[in-house]
Parts: sequence; C-alpha cells; structure tokens
Amino acid sequence: VSTQSTWDSWQYETTDRASLEDNLPDIVRHVMTRNAYHRLTVFDGQHAQCVITQTDIVDFLGHHPSLLGSKAHLSVKKLGMPSYRILTIHEDQPTLKAFQLLSQEHKRTVAVVNDEDQLLGVISASMLRGLKDFELLLLPIKEFKEVQSLGTIVHVHDSVLLHEMIQQVVEAHALRAYSTDEQGRAVWMLTLNDIVQQLINSGWELKSITAADICEPNVRVKIFDAQMTLGQALRKMGEFNALTVPVLHAKKWVGMLDVMDILRAMLNTFEEKNQGTLRETEHRAGSYQFSVSDKQALDEVFSTPLFMLKYTGEDYVYLDQTFEELIKVFLAHRFHRVSVFDRQGKIRAVLSQRNISLFLSKYPDILGEVGETSIADLGLMRKTVRTVSCRDTMMTAFRVMHTTPCTAVGVVNSKGQLITNVHTGDLRGMTCFYHLRLMVCFAKAQVPNPEDYPPDEIPMEMPLHCTKETTLGEALSMMTRVGHRRVYILDEELHPISEFTITDVLRFLTTGRTADAPDTAEAQPATQTT
Repeated sequence: VSTQSTWDSWQYETTDRASLEDNLPDIVRHVMTRNAYHRLTVFDGQHAQCVITQTDIVDFLGHHPSLLGSKAHLSVKKLGMPSYRILTIHEDQPTLKAFQLLSQEHKRTVAVVNDEDQLLGVISASMLRGLKDFELLLLPIKEFKEVQSLGTIVHVHDSVLLHEMIQQVVEAHALRAYSTDEQGRAVWMLTLNDIVQQLINSGWELKSITAADICEPNVRVKIFDAQMTLGQALRKMGEFNALTVPVLHAKKWVGMLDVMDILRAMLNTFEEKNQGTLRETEHRAGSYQFSVSDKQALDEVFSTPLFMLKYTGEDYVYLDQTFEELIKVFLAHRFHRVSVFDRQGKIRAVLSQRNISLFLSKYPDILGEVGETSIADLGLMRKTVRTVSCRDTMMTAFRVMHTTPCTAVGVVNSKGQLITNVHTGDLRGMTCFYHLRLMVCFAKAQVPNPEDYPPDEIPMEMPLHCTKETTLGEALSMMTRVGHRRVYILDEELHPISEFTITDVLRFLTTGRTADAPDTAEAQPATQTT
C-alpha cells in the first residue's frame, strides 16, 4: 500500500483549515473543539502558511497562565476533565496490534502495560514517523521498545490543579497525562483535547442546540415490526442492549416500545390471573420450582403481539427541533428516549436523555456557574428514595416500580445502607419466570456462588452515588462515564437520603426549578395504535 498508493488516491477532510484573518478562539471552538481535530492548516488566500495544533494552543496557554482565569487553581477532577476509559495494550502483544487499536478506536495514544497492569509507556501514531524498518512492527512490544523507545508517560497526582497539569504536559511535550495508584496502575487520564475543550468555550447555547447536534443521525436504527411478540422483542432488546425501540406497523409509525411497557403487561397479567406471584416469599437460588399456572401466565405475556400494547404515539422529535423543544417532549410524558425523524418522515436516530447528558458533559461551559454549584444548593435533593430489602424478591422490586411508578429502586441491607439497585434494564433478555422469584441479593450477585455468603454480604454492583457537596458538573461527568441516568445521594454512613436523575437536571436547566414533590407521575399509554 505504501509504495503503490498516490496522494490523490486518498480522501481528505476539507474543514480542517482556517484563514489568517479568522478569529483564533472561533476557529478552535468550531474546528478543534466541536470536530475534535488535532491540527488545522492556516491559509493566506489559496496558499498554506502554517499548521496550528492543539499542542501549540496548550503551550501558549501554559506560557500565559493569566488566560486561564479562575479555573487555573481548580483541580482537574473538580472541573470534570479526567477520562476513566483508558486504552491499554499488553507488552506481549505485537506492536502492529497497538496501531490497529489506535485506528479502530480513533485514538492518538495507547498505554502499554505489564501483567500487573502497571504503565510502562505509550505508543502513538507519531512513532511511525522515521521508522526505517516496518518489519519491526511485527515484534512484541517488549522487544520493539528495545529498538525504539516508547513514549514517556506524564504522571500527575490525583488532585492536580489545572495550571499544574498544563505546565507538566507542556514541559514534557506530551499528548496526555495519567494519574496512577500506588501500584502504578492507571486511574484516569487527561488529553490535550480535554484541556482545549475545557478552556475554549464551545460556543453552544441551549437555545441554538438542535437534535441533530446531539444525536448521531447516520447510525442504523433498530426497528421492531408490530407483528413481533413481546418475548421476541425482549430477547432482541437483550441482544443489542436496548431499553427502548421504535415500532412500525405496515411501515407506519406506532410508537416506542420500552421495557417498562413489557413490565406493565407482565405484572398486569399475573395480577389478573391471581397467581399469588406478588406475595413476598423468600426464595433462595435454585430452590424455586415452576408451577404450570406460572408458566402459562408468562407464556401468555410473551406471546402477545406488539400491536396489542398501548402507545402514546407522541414519543418522537425532528432533527431541526431545538434543545428547549426536545426537553418539553421529554418532560411532558416523562420519556427517556424518543425517535428522531427528518422532515421526510424517515427515522434517523433514537435520542435518549443519556445522549443529552453526554453532550452537556462534553461541553461543560454550557452549564456555566450551574455546573460548579453543589447538588444541595441547586435543590436537587427533594426526592424520596424508594428501596427494597436485599432479601426481597426481584418481583417485589418490579412491583414497586410498577405501582409507584419509577424506573429503579434502591436495595438496602439490614443496616439501611445502599448496596445495589434494581432497574428496568434488569428485564432485558429475561424470558424465565425463575429469575423473578429470586431474592434480589441472589439475582444481582456478582459471584458464581452467592449461596456461600450471608445475604447482606453477597458482592453486588454498587449504583452510582455521591454526596450532597458534589457539583452538578461532577455528577454529570460520573453519569456519562458509567452510563447511568440516576445518582443516589448518600450520607457518611452510606444511607440513601435522596436521588436525582437526568430528567431532574433537564427540568432544572429549562425551567430553573426541580420537582417539589416525590417523583410519582409517569406517562401512561394514552391511545392504542394498530
């Protein structure tokens, strides 16, 4: 490829350029920050004059710290800048594999680790520059680094301030810095792109943001046909990890199928048949035996075609609708996801509240001072946390979600401490009644042998949580990092005192207020569309 390809056979971006007359902050904002370009060419008319990179910008800021303003003396963690998704490769892997990872993940640097996950160095695309023998790429990285040195790692402490971070990165001529634990394992990292995005205002304003800016309109959207059964839909949702899917009938819009719709259908059927399913009965792993009536009830639910459900038919927006219009749709019916149409009537994407939180986290300047204000001061602590015991059944937890209604309940131990939660996502791919009759501590166990532990001590995944002093920006950063839409607020003894969701954040941003009462209203299906 390298010997036969010609320059004119490659495809090039045409937006990674600027003019000498352009305002630098605007160019950085629209080209580097929004498009994530690492460098751009500056033209004087039709003639290229120079190339300006993210390194140049950060270096300039490093030599003029006064431009950082009040952010200079804030920790990068306080600013929500670190990334906890770190691309790594083991030193035993072929060097070529590292460059394949860079290409696949669209990254500039991959960290090299040993058997103990300790950082040894970094491999970047720039290392190809000047490489005389490309057969060296076939060597294991541990052998390659004997011939060509790996990139130096910039180590920073966990509470490093912004101006300290910039100084260290500039002095090392590095693309990123890592914070490690006492064993030398990476905890988080921060790139030049993170610094540029934090320092150069993105220019976004809530009133100018549209659905097209937030979602990915060119991705292939999964769509269900209304003839599909609930059981088939639930299995498919588990396969591609979806909680809400658009439904069409004869190629016409019906609405969005959500796992909560399946939960309602399931619980309503059990209650109508009076199977006694909702009685709180303790069931340990492996102890429950199916009854014929239970199986019949579940089979009836899962054989129901999708067109028999009720849909609001209003859970959609258009690509050109503004942020404020989007939020009105989300809040009016408490939707978590909506379909996004173009004006020709084609579904282009599914937009979730998480997509919006990712966007706000990517451009933190949109939040302004609100992002640096604590959750308590913003009034985001007015919700009462609904909980069940770890000894309750999964069915009990789902019943609380069904009757309240809500999309998640906290799970506490005998001391009232939060240890996990049950949410609608736990229904994905579930087609076995047995799972519903398990105690929560067994159904949510993260070990293969939960019977060997007392119920209060079974290892389970701790849900996302914070303290009342956590800022909104920090909370959004956590939510986007782990993909959760709910945060529990705990006291010093890990007791849940309140919770808030992305819905609460969006309501606050658009109306300036939070819910004054516990969140008990959720959209009920209004009309049946077939």
